[in-house]
Amino acid sequence: MSCGKWLEWIQRDLDGDLSPEERGELRRHLAGCPACAEFAGRLRKIDETLSELPRPAPPVSPAERALREIEGAGPAERKSRRKKTPGRKTWRVLSLATAAAAILAAIGLAVDRRDPAPGIGSAGSNPSLQSSESVSPQKEKAMTDRFPSGEEVPSPDGRLIARITENRVVVRDRKGEVRYRSPSREPDTKIRIRWKDKETLWLRYDNGTERTVMIPVRK
Repeated sequence: MSCGKWLEWIQRDLDGDLSPEERGELRRHLAGCPACAEFAGRLRKIDETLSELPRPAPPVSPAERALREIEGAGPAERKSRRKKTPGRKTWRVLSLATAAAAILAAIGLAVDRRDPAPGIGSAGSNPSLQSSESVSPQKEKAMTDRFPSGEEVPSPDGRLIARITENRVVVRDRKGEVRYRSPSREPDTKIRIRWKDKETLWLRYDNGTERTVMIPVRK
């Protein structure tokens, strides 16, 4: 199992998606892999910080602001505001996914120097860490949102293929080897996916939860 898989497990562990057996296996890997241990430590600190922050206030439209000034905040309005306010868990997951991507970019070189085996390339061998890749019309089509179960969406360079099943997303390489498997969701859960670049997949579930996953391509 490559370090790319372990990095995904670290994020799932913070989300509470690992089984006790998987959690034990992850702990054993972290004990022997300094790069993954560093990533896990940084991500855990960010997660703890996010959990202590107050829930962000929902945006207020001009019409709603005027209504408050004239009539005050009544029971119906308070109920509506509660429905529109994003949940703490959803907000934390979104922020944590963004932080994970930033940490991976920051320690990418260190991972490559310490262990050449993991599928995490250095900034010199991975153009996605240096500059934005120009997207042709054909690649743009491959990055489009997809919903139907069973739909296959190739990465911009065609080396990875994401497939939407009834309750999860599975990414395989051209040899058919599984490179990523998202946490299982309720049956018939609608999933939107988009390749942000040739190694970064964006997922959004119908409950508003989003996840950004980096899937290094093996040379």
